[in-house]
Amino acid sequence: MDTPETPPAAGQPPAAPQTSKVRAQSEPKPPPVTHRSAGQPHAGELVAPSDRSSRSFPKRLRVRKRGHFMRIQREGARLATPSFLVHARLNGGAPVRLGITASKKVGKAHERNRAKRLTREAFRHSPLRVMEGFDLVLIIKQESPPTALAPLIAELAALGDEVGRALAQRGGRGAPQGRGRGAPPRRRG
Repeated sequence: MDTPETPPAAGQPPAAPQTSKVRAQSEPKPPPVTHRSAGQPHAGELVAPSDRSSRSFPKRLRVRKRGHFMRIQREGARLATPSFLVHARLNGGAPVRLGITASKKVGKAHERNRAKRLTREAFRHSPLRVMEGFDLVLIIKQESPPTALAPLIAELAALGDEVGRALAQRGGRGAPQGRGRGAPPRRRG
């Protein structure tokens, strides 16, 4: 039982409240309350490799080098959606690779990064993720950068069909007709 507290003597630290150590050790702790979706890992929880790979964005699915970005933009089909200017180029049957750019006109660095993160996440959840045969470069429009995930997923889902039609209109070729380096320079003589 608890005893009435007495004031500490002068120069002595206050006494800690007396509790029964036996009672504290014997009572089980309730499980922590988590507010997460079913199937999503808890912070610190190990994830099986198959689960992790379905939500990741590996290097093989990214357009990473400037030369690749430039080639896709130079030789690819062009489309426009509410949030993006899209450049698509055939890649010989490999999985779809995604490149995202956002100019400083879109906003400050944190705004550009957020728009790119949202776009990557929408790509992970869209049907484009499992398609094959072309590379995409998405240029985020300054007028309407992405702000919500659900409409962005729907926009990318519709984009898959449009890209297929645009590339088919080009006769199956990734390079536009009549474009290229031009005629060689004339020789004088």
